[in-house]
Amino acid sequence: MSGTTMKYLLLLISNLLLVGPLAWAQYRQPDLPPIPVEGFAATVNGRIITIGDVMVLAGPELERLQTSAITDDINERYLDIFKRALQARIEDALILEEFSTMEEAQFPEYLVDQEVDRVIRERFNNNRATFLEALSGEEMSMEDYRTTLRDQLIVRQLQQLEVFSKIAVSPKAVRELYEQEKDRYIEPAALLLRVITIRRVDPITGDPQAGAEAKLAALQEAMAAGDQPFSELAKTYSDDSFAKEGGLWGWRQPRDYLQTIREAVEPLQPGETSGVIETEAAWYILHVEDRREETTKSFEEVRDEIEGAIRQKEAQKLRDQWIERLRRKHYVHVYDGVPNPYATP
Repeated sequence: MSGTTMKYLLLLISNLLLVGPLAWAQYRQPDLPPIPVEGFAATVNGRIITIGDVMVLAGPELERLQTSAITDDINERYLDIFKRALQARIEDALILEEFSTMEEAQFPEYLVDQEVDRVIRERFNNNRATFLEALSGEEMSMEDYRTTLRDQLIVRQLQQLEVFSKIAVSPKAVRELYEQEKDRYIEPAALLLRVITIRRVDPITGDPQAGAEAKLAALQEAMAAGDQPFSELAKTYSDDSFAKEGGLWGWRQPRDYLQTIREAVEPLQPGETSGVIETEAAWYILHVEDRREETTKSFEEVRDEIEGAIRQKEAQKLRDQWIERLRRKHYVHVYDGVPNPYATP
């Protein structure tokens, strides 16, 4: 395994946290697209990106794919994950190459010191010896780790300079987007119900449920006595999986219920209970805990959300433009036999 690959084994690129041993080989490749298991994937100028570097980044997503029930287009999904990971590695390399061309390109070492201290404090309970032991276990020197960390800090800071510092969102733009997409902020009417379910038939065999009528009669008698809250009755008598929560089905839209249940609860107000509702499979008794009418969130409620969405969209556009300029400026080579994220279909 290359030295570059080892550098990434203890580092999550997205948040710069030391995460402990993680060999990319654990992410077994399915017997699908032919991707080399080692060697060079790409170079940016003279900066090398190995297959191992890419697989460390792609590994968790590949693992989720292989353990999922997805079978359609799995070849294409696998290749897409690999290509996105390789593209991310190339973009980081482009940013680092750009930094190296800047006049007096020196990154302050005290910032690396601060990040190392933060990692030790937050991930190793401020125990430097444990941290160094983890590095040793991966055959990684402190200088290797600092180099990797320094690179990621450089990438983050240049992105701040070239992308995030250039984003400006006007209050007018936020208001206009709210008015254009107001339907997105509609909260539909919803019901909070408690339900007692007494099954008339076995849900697996379809056979009549023994004792169901007697159970319903006992429930009706208990309800008539009036000395137990509906939630306690549900715990005692209900046959569904919500019984242990006192029959609480949670907030749901009316359309999520059977038509017979919708019709039964329509006239009920919070605190009121239905009669027995009969279906082929079960008897139901419903108790309305609360109702929520359809409302539209106010501009004040969603202003921050909308501004965040605009910022995210603008950041992506600015970053894409910046990376494209860097690609034109620096030489990128993807090796033969390696899925190329820039190849046209």
